[in-house]
Amino acid sequence: MGSIEQSFNENIQTLMIYAKQCGKSLNIIKHKGYSHIKMIELLAKGEAGKFDFIYVDGSHEAPDVLFDAILAHKLVKNNGIIAFDDYLWSPEENGKQNYYHLVKPAVDAYVNIYQQKLHVLQMLPVYQLYIQKLSD
Repeated sequence: MGSIEQSFNENIQTLMIYAKQCGKSLNIIKHKGYSHIKMIELLAKGEAGKFDFIYVDGSHEAPDVLFDAILAHKLVKNNGIIAFDDYLWSPEENGKQNYYHLVKPAVDAYVNIYQQKLHVLQMLPVYQLYIQKLSD
């Protein structure tokens, strides 16, 4: 996981440099740990609706992803963005997937349940899915 975290940190540095060149300032806070635990802690601290962007990239088990999606929805502010990594990832070949081990069915369930409270953003990386929260 060290190389993954290093890659994440490098991507954040690139983003900070780009934002500075564009005259923007970013306040990025990395919360390291199990996503559902960290998000529950943030909700318990009264941080609901305070985040502009949440990047969900953790477990590939559908129940975990769905739980993270619902928690992220509570944490992100209206018009904020939730990004789901590995949306189309599968450890098995097409037609032989175990839905329990896929991100897509969980994200699709979240999108279907919250369809009147979000907007799916198009024309972004195919392997990821970006959602704009419209309301609680």
